[in-house]
Amino acid sequence: MERLIVSLDTEGWPEKPWSLQFSTKPGQSYLIRANDSVGLKHFERWLIDKKPIVLFHNALHDLAMLRAMGISIGGLPFDDTMVMAYLLQLVPQGLKAGSLRYCGMEMSEYRDIIGDKQNELAWDYLTWIWDVETLEWEEARHEAFAAEIAKGRHIKVLPKLPKSKLLKSVERVLSSKRPAELWQEQDLDIQVAGYSRVGSLPQATLDHISRPKAVHYGCRDADATGRLLDVYAPRIDEMGLREVYELELSTYPLLDRMQKIGIKPDLDHMHTLGEALESAIDMCQTELEELTGRKGFNANSFIQVAEFLYGMCRLEEIKFTSSGIGSTNDLILEALENENPAYYRQISSVRSFREFYKLKHTFVDRIPDYVNRWPFDGRVHTTLRTTRVVTGRLAAADPNMLAQPEHGDWAEYFKRGWVAEEGHSVCNWDQSQIELRGLAHLSQDPTLLAVYRGELRNPDGTLVDLHAKLAQRIFGGNVKDYSKPFRDKEAERGRLAAKAINFGIPMGMTPVGLSVQLRKNGVEADEDTASRWLQDTLSLYSGVVDYMEAKEREARQNGFVRCLSGRIRYIGGIRSKKERIREEARRFAFSTPIQESAQFAMKWAEANVWNSVLPYFWKRGIWCEPLLQVHDALKLEVQKGYEQELHQHMVEAMTNLPQIKFSVPLEVEGEWGYNMADMEKLP
Repeated sequence: MERLIVSLDTEGWPEKPWSLQFSTKPGQSYLIRANDSVGLKHFERWLIDKKPIVLFHNALHDLAMLRAMGISIGGLPFDDTMVMAYLLQLVPQGLKAGSLRYCGMEMSEYRDIIGDKQNELAWDYLTWIWDVETLEWEEARHEAFAAEIAKGRHIKVLPKLPKSKLLKSVERVLSSKRPAELWQEQDLDIQVAGYSRVGSLPQATLDHISRPKAVHYGCRDADATGRLLDVYAPRIDEMGLREVYELELSTYPLLDRMQKIGIKPDLDHMHTLGEALESAIDMCQTELEELTGRKGFNANSFIQVAEFLYGMCRLEEIKFTSSGIGSTNDLILEALENENPAYYRQISSVRSFREFYKLKHTFVDRIPDYVNRWPFDGRVHTTLRTTRVVTGRLAAADPNMLAQPEHGDWAEYFKRGWVAEEGHSVCNWDQSQIELRGLAHLSQDPTLLAVYRGELRNPDGTLVDLHAKLAQRIFGGNVKDYSKPFRDKEAERGRLAAKAINFGIPMGMTPVGLSVQLRKNGVEADEDTASRWLQDTLSLYSGVVDYMEAKEREARQNGFVRCLSGRIRYIGGIRSKKERIREEARRFAFSTPIQESAQFAMKWAEANVWNSVLPYFWKRGIWCEPLLQVHDALKLEVQKGYEQELHQHMVEAMTNLPQIKFSVPLEVEGEWGYNMADMEKLP
């Protein structure tokens, strides 16, 4: 007898859930309102009794929603059609689009259902801003009028003073038939100015539409989720993606726990950080005005940035917006920066300004907002997403905890803002050089294998430093000198260059990109020099060259490359007539599996932490909780006095991964402290 499958969907947000919908057969769905505590308890008891397979479309969201409604699915097995779509890649991730394509179900988008009400709310919100801005503008005109009268001038009309950018933008948006959508398209500084006036734009909910329409909308989602399973599941098996799919889902209990636990901020420190960022923004603005020759240059304005880069500097547009203007989003700016080293200062300054501005106004300044919301525990609860990055890397939003600087001048300031509860410590475990170890395994390069296996040593018996070895190859000199930071400035610059090259290879870095990266770090190297260094590096790693060529052939033959976990990435443009597109496709073909190998190792480590480490401490009544995964690191919080014991278990969980069978040993470094900046290494 086949096990019962119940497809489950929710509406609303964890801080304001609206309903739960479920379906066990096509064409039949049921809805329970979030305020119906009796109905929700009956449903939970039904789950416990029937023990079905629970089917989601975006489980991380729905698990948080269920928790907000007081429901736990316990240890019930579950599936996720969004994760299936993400791994298949060639099918839509969106539930509505997938249902239309494969099930013939034409469904309304949420924004269409609540669109009219959202525009009404936007109209009221923007009218409030207009009233405040107009009042201040009129008061300024009257003050100017009074000042002129006091000077003895005989004037009969109020002076014409310029309106603020916010007021002009609001007036333009209010004249539109779609104010909600148009407001979201305004420059970031305009939206921030509106927020500082009257707060966030109110969001319409299903409470704003008729009950029958809301119920029909919600129930269709649960029905469609069940139907898509029959379409996607066989394809997962056909494409050899079952193992990586199950691995993805095995990390969900840990990730959901991270969302539940959250991280505690130091609000006083965050306020001070906001002031420091404001000073950095002002300095960046001064630099931009000097570099562009334009007073009041607004780096948040995509129109002004496009006019400068594509007009004055005559750079080639890579992509155009719907309005026909050359795109200036961050990915485009990064590409332009790498391709045009002559303008890297200007482009880098634009990117820095935007980064500082966004970090301050949409992250740091809003930390109190994130704290003072459900579940009201004084901690920040981010929303984690696993289906955004093709390599399997985690993403986050609301707030984006992963967007904080991990390295550089600002990293310590941000890390110091996240602290442990009284009597606890925050701990961090980082997988050392995991992408280069993945490259060693994938390429089977003799040099990389020997270095990471400890088979290549200095004359005195010490282990060879990989970056020092490359520095010696490129610049000459003694390896030991290069492996001791700051002992010799020239030696350290050489090691810095070697490190940039070594870590650039897994990312598919180009000579131009390497040149820019080195200049940022104080190493002068033009494109020709960077190209020569890259070639010298690849001559040292002969196995890497063979691996790169093999992946290009695989992409040409199959249209995709397969990664270590079985994950695939389709490589469009590998046969393009345009050299830029072709080169980019080649880089993706060999860099994606390298980056994915790091996430493959991290996902198995997360599964181990959930299945063995955390239960070991919980059974003994010891407070030990996961906080966040940031790229190649896992962060946990634990009761004081148990840091060393936890360290031993974490090292075992993150290095003993027999499922992967790496050709080189993995290394994990641990540290602990009161906050995430001032930490001591765990021996």
